[in-house]
Amino acid sequence: MELEPGIALGAAIASAVAAGVAVWQGREASKSAKSADRQAKAAEEQVQLMRRQLERDDDDRHIALQPDFHVSGHLDREGRYINEPRGLLTVSQKGGAALESVTVRASGANVCGVYLETRDEEFTSTPEVELGPMTDGTEQSFGVGFDYNVMTPVRTELVFTCQEKNGNGRWDVHRVISLSELPPTPPPRQLRGPLGVR
Repeated sequence: MELEPGIALGAAIASAVAAGVAVWQGREASKSAKSADRQAKAAEEQVQLMRRQLERDDDDRHIALQPDFHVSGHLDREGRYINEPRGLLTVSQKGGAALESVTVRASGANVCGVYLETRDEEFTSTPEVELGPMTDGTEQSFGVGFDYNVMTPVRTELVFTCQEKNGNGRWDVHRVISLSELPPTPPPRQLRGPLGVR
């Protein structure tokens, strides 16, 4: 019977060692789980960083492809347009992506709208007009209708809404132009003398 207490003591020691090993394994598993959690968070942060970098690259590409427009023009009150002044404008694309479509809107004091036919005797102003496709180096003409009492120079704000031809880029390009009337053309000079008009 003396053996039984020794066996019981051995079993107790084995149980204690087993319990200690189980506690140690639990702590190691907890450390592994925390480490795995940290690694998962680090991987997620890396994915977010890569996503932001791709967005910045897309933004840089979008900015680089934005069309550059130069606008020139003057106010016309000649002949029948004395009471219906209109701005005759030309927009030139000086860089950027090839565009599938360009639409223009005008705003400002006394602006009635825009129209496409600048040389036509009859024109109707609308809030916006489609200029069509454009690429680097192309020009389009359009007009801006004004109230009869417009004073020059007249500040006119233009918004060109552009859709990229071979992509999904879209831009709103803002330009401001100050329109004045062209100076009057001087009458032709008459020659006097032996070869001129008498």
